[in-house]
Amino acid sequence: PPGDSPQTDALARKVRALVRKRVKLGFDLGFPLPDDPAQAKQLQQMQALANASFQQFGRQLAKVKSAEQLADLVASTLIGDPLARQFLLATPQIEERLRHLHQMLLASQFNTDDPTP
Repeated sequence: PPGDSPQTDALARKVRALVRKRVKLGFDLGFPLPDDPAQAKQLQQMQALANASFQQFGRQLAKVKSAEQLADLVASTLIGDPLARQFLLATPQIEERLRHLHQMLLASQFNTDDPTP
């Protein structure tokens, strides 16, 4: 069902703000830099590509106007746990979906053990 309400709009803004913050932090592949210079260079190139891709995701997300599309795109891209992602994608009420998504993003935002970007 449609979710155009002040609460939905506020939650969508909060989700967007968290995603912008995450994009600014960059995407960490989570691998230590190898001692071998050739492998280190290759890993640095992979890291640069991952960051560029993550920046592009942020730019594309800024163009999304629908709260439903925003929630689905962020959930499918940034939520690494498949059960949590499915829970979000199966939540029919957009306000509730955004609320859960916001909480999940907050919980994982600065957790360096989390493989999610």
